[in-house]
Amino acid sequence: MAKLTTAERKALPDSAFAGPNRTYPVNDASHAANAKARAAQNASPAEEKKIDAKANKKLGKSSDSSSTPAKKGSVPAGLAKWQAEHKKKRTPGDAAREALVRRASKKKTKADDGR
Repeated sequence: MAKLTTAERKALPDSAFAGPNRTYPVNDASHAANAKARAAQNASPAEEKKIDAKANKKLGKSSDSSSTPAKKGSVPAGLAKWQAEHKKKRTPGDAAREALVRRASKKKTKADDGR
């Protein structure tokens, strides 16, 4: 999720927030997705519905899509675009690090088996 400083948050218009009292900012796709997740954890059902509607609008989802279960592994259109733009580039060190982790987990498994 993109960093939102206090100054940037104060500069946002009230319309950039989905919750009451300027809570749950939805100024971009990552904040909208986060607002939906936090509302599911903390908001009342009525507030959650309002927050989801505003976040869905930012994510490019239709309001009736919340009643239709999403396909497993599907990502909202706005979030998919954001993920594509911010996809981590693999570096040569990533492969070496992954190999070390695999070796360490194999050693741990053998030690657990008593070998």
